[in-house]
Amino acid sequence: MLRRLTYPPAGATDSSPAWSHGTLLWVRIRSGATCGYELDRLDGNTASTVVRSGTVSISTPQLSPSGAWQAWVEVACAGSANRVVVSGGGAPARRLSVPAGTNAVLRDVRDDGALVLWLMSSGQSTGTLLVVPPGALDLTGAHQLTAVSGC
Repeated sequence: MLRRLTYPPAGATDSSPAWSHGTLLWVRIRSGATCGYELDRLDGNTASTVVRSGTVSISTPQLSPSGAWQAWVEVACAGSANRVVVSGGGAPARRLSVPAGTNAVLRDVRDDGALVLWLMSSGQSTGTLLVVPPGALDLTGAHQLTAVSGC
């Protein structure tokens, strides 16, 4: 279905779709590229490239419920540093660094720019679920969600 909506050019694959309120966001990977991803967006009949990079890979894109905010995880090609990028709402893009040795999986971005982020140590399957407040420039003000016994 994604292929029918995005029409990837020959030698490219589209993946990781996020859909919200008539807007589609996805990652495009060029064939044979070890790094060099782009994040594309379709609003109605208008397609655009949000970001194109040869220095990072892009994963887990998310759209807010209204489609006004978008967020994704970037991993540097030359290393393992993760950062989360949040853009939209008329505000400048924010880039939040993730602690070294930690993988980030973005779970949600809200209409106020708040994030839900899963952090786990490299090679681990367990981790920490964080709510990052709107406007935060780092993870120091994030609220950790904990499971209740018996859930």
